[in-house]
Amino acid sequence: MSKGPAKGKGRGGPAKGKGKGPATGYSWSQFEVTHGARSPALVEPRARELAPEVLEANAHLDAARDGAAVFRYAVTLARVERVYRWLSEQDDAVFVDEEAGKPHGVFERLEKWETQADRAEERLAIAPLTRAKLGLQRVRGEALVEHLRRVYGGES
Repeated sequence: MSKGPAKGKGRGGPAKGKGKGPATGYSWSQFEVTHGARSPALVEPRARELAPEVLEANAHLDAARDGAAVFRYAVTLARVERVYRWLSEQDDAVFVDEEAGKPHGVFERLEKWETQADRAEERLAIAPLTRAKLGLQRVRGEALVEHLRRVYGGES
């Protein structure tokens, strides 16, 4: 009676050796060196460049109030940017082994980071649809204020 697949490198169980991830036999530091998207030393400087640009491009955001969320978003953008740069430098930007149909392993993580960025854009009200809704709410609010001024008097 079998208790499941054999454990070890490439067999669905933990790989042997200190600091090794499950089934791959690679350490996280190897991934950091590969594309750099998990390396704070490589990602955070770029995030520090991106965060002020996000704040500047979105006047409704406040550095004191929204700075932490904007920085987390910028870290995610920096990771995605590094992965796309790394993929563009590969012989094949999609497949590690085209004949076997094996894509680069980073695609699963890239999809998660892109989803994370999408959610952050919605929460920060910087996604196009969210910005449009925010603009409509502002227009409605301004129209309501103007209506109340006309009806009840007050400053114009």
